[in-house]
Amino acid sequence: RAPALANTMRPCLMRRTGDATTFRCFMSRDDAGRAFGITDNNVGQVIRGEASRKLMASFEARDMSAEERAGAVFETVDESPADWAQCAACDRWRVLPDGVEAAS
Repeated sequence: RAPALANTMRPCLMRRTGDATTFRCFMSRDDAGRAFGITDNNVGQVIRGEASRKLMASFEARDMSAEERAGAVFETVDESPADWAQCAACDRWRVLPDGVEAAS
């Protein structure tokens, strides 16, 4: 069996549920996760149908076939540093979603 890391490098298609647009092409599950603000593990769970109800209701994703990969134009994902905030209740640090500023 291939190591788990190999799964994150598999090209995939992903979109928000209900988007009228076509699926977006990503070179890896990690890229897809960064684009949508979830983890690469969450992307894999959505692909396998094992994600939480909330994630399954929010996203659609699938692995790309060899034919799809041949002519695909993959999106590049900006790897800008993430904004972090510390929870006042539990003191855990969390990455803030895109568009949310640490000062708020």
